[in-house]
Amino acid sequence: MPGYGMPPVQQTCPEAKEALIMAILGWVCCVLLQIWALIKAAEAKRKIDANPYLTGRGMATAAQVIAIIQLVVFVIYIIAMIATEGNLGNM
Repeated sequence: MPGYGMPPVQQTCPEAKEALIMAILGWVCCVLLQIWALIKAAEAKRKIDANPYLTGRGMATAAQVIAIIQLVVFVIYIIAMIATEGNLGNM
């Protein structure tokens, strides 16, 4: 009998979880994890858009925000280090 049975269960997209974990670990370990987190988050959003039974868009978005903030902070840090390189010996 079509139409009967258990409704499909929503599942959290594993890529969204991975992206969020990598973004958080990137603050502690290595800034390169942020790039991987951005890639995984984009992949998760594509999968979530394609499958209505996948959830985790918020996790993927959070991973993107964390990764972007970390990358911006890292770039600012590098620019500051380059800009003050000649001035450090004068202190």
